[in-house]
Amino acid sequence: MPNVQSTLTYTPFGAIRRLENVLHDSTLKTLFHGVINPSILTLRLSRFDINARLDYGTTIYSVDPTAAAALWNSVKKIAQVIHCAAYDINPYTSNRPLPPTLPLDHLASLGLRAPSCSIALSVKSGQAPLGMTATNCDVLYDLIAAFQQMATYYLEWLARAIETSLAQGLRSRWNWGAYWGINWEEFMDRAQGRINDEAIEGIARIEAIDNSHALILHPTHSRTARRARRRAPLILNGRIPVDRSHPISQEQYDAFMAQIMYEMFIPENPTYI
Repeated sequence: MPNVQSTLTYTPFGAIRRLENVLHDSTLKTLFHGVINPSILTLRLSRFDINARLDYGTTIYSVDPTAAAALWNSVKKIAQVIHCAAYDINPYTSNRPLPPTLPLDHLASLGLRAPSCSIALSVKSGQAPLGMTATNCDVLYDLIAAFQQMATYYLEWLARAIETSLAQGLRSRWNWGAYWGINWEEFMDRAQGRINDEAIEGIARIEAIDNSHALILHPTHSRTARRARRRAPLILNGRIPVDRSHPISQEQYDAFMAQIMYEMFIPENPTYI
């Protein structure tokens, strides 16, 4: 049998479509779209989204704070939805911060690895995870595109997790409606089309979840981190080239996503040449 190039492909439209196919109820679709804002995953940055300044004769580029914040917020919201579901926390009535880790038995019940987007819950207000600068603006395009690919992967993870939980029914350890104060039984009925499409009463709007006491992680600029940064362009357009003799596994893909995610969490906004 001839060797075939193997890739795992995650595209924004594919991930969004999968999530919508899992959620048959239009109200649930609206709630998820409103919180996660998946349209940011398909946004192509223009020159207007890149700021430039002179620093001792050198032009320094940075991503416009509005665009950077919107992209980061999508990842953070995905993480919040996942953690609320794991602990069945209603953020409108609970006054405790979300735990920064996920229960291993809950993950095992899904057959999925822990999503590294959980690190987003450990970022305090005022920090700028995507506030990196560069002397070449193409570096910023590559890094933002890589981050969009990661966010797409986490959205795909979310869709797969909900799909598995729905198949488990009342045996599921997760409540995917917790973020909006919806109990698991109603969420299942809606997602599986057993409830007529109507507005959910009592849904409040959440602006923020307090994680001021969460664990703060500080990765270093190690050789591994530098290798991850150089490999960032490889995951553009949702494709990771794989050696023909070594097909990539889901575990390898998850590990690579985690490596890039930690690299994106830059503590001191260094400048890349």
